[in-house]
Amino acid sequence: HQRESVVEQLQCFGKLGWEVGSELDEAVSTWAVEHVSAIDLPKGASGIALEMDALWKLDIESRLLQLAKTIEDIRGVWNPAVAEKALTAIGVIPENQLSDVPWLLFERGFFAAAEGLVSKRPGHYHTSEGLSVNRKAVRHLYD
Repeated sequence: HQRESVVEQLQCFGKLGWEVGSELDEAVSTWAVEHVSAIDLPKGASGIALEMDALWKLDIESRLLQLAKTIEDIRGVWNPAVAEKALTAIGVIPENQLSDVPWLLFERGFFAAAEGLVSKRPGHYHTSEGLSVNRKAVRHLYD
């Protein structure tokens, strides 16, 4: 019975994760179109101005909390099962990673706003791309 419960929860998580991710992508993309402006700087340089207040007001937190609750429900069953079996190849699910909504919005907003400015490099797989600015650098900007 426990296995069926976890399978149902994982199916719910997959559907909900896709929905919330799509909603977040759409909200951030709309914000970037409406609230990011190109600016001219001295000496022929250019940059972008981001209206951060509009980004912070995106209504996504309740959906992220819904997703976080689903993860916690799965975690509550998964982690004890992993610990009970002493499985080393299967890891535990870490604690809530969705609690810092402002950081998540900033990161997603930054990459959406800077899409045309940030160069791309080959990713881990031959068909993927990575950005030349890493998450640690973006986190430094946020902090």
